[in-house]
Amino acid sequence: MALSSSRPRHHLLLRPLLRGLHSTAPAMARPDQHEFSKPSEYLGSWGEPGGDSREAWAWLERLRKGYARDQQQQQEEGIGNGAGGPLLT
Repeated sequence: MALSSSRPRHHLLLRPLLRGLHSTAPAMARPDQHEFSKPSEYLGSWGEPGGDSREAWAWLERLRKGYARDQQQQQEEGIGNGAGGPLLT
């Protein structure tokens, strides 16, 4: 029995992989420097918060009521009364 037949064959698969992972100094060096983008003018352009907080709360309340009204209308048109809605089997 030859000694080579008892040697595991996984080294044949690993050798190309390990050779590809081997790094050299020229491969690791970066010839060009990265250029960063310029700062955005949009960020921070809104300034300090201002206005009346009561106006903001009133606006949010109108949004909530409008959303609830739209949801109720869609529910009534869709599944609620069975007319015009999707068929459920």
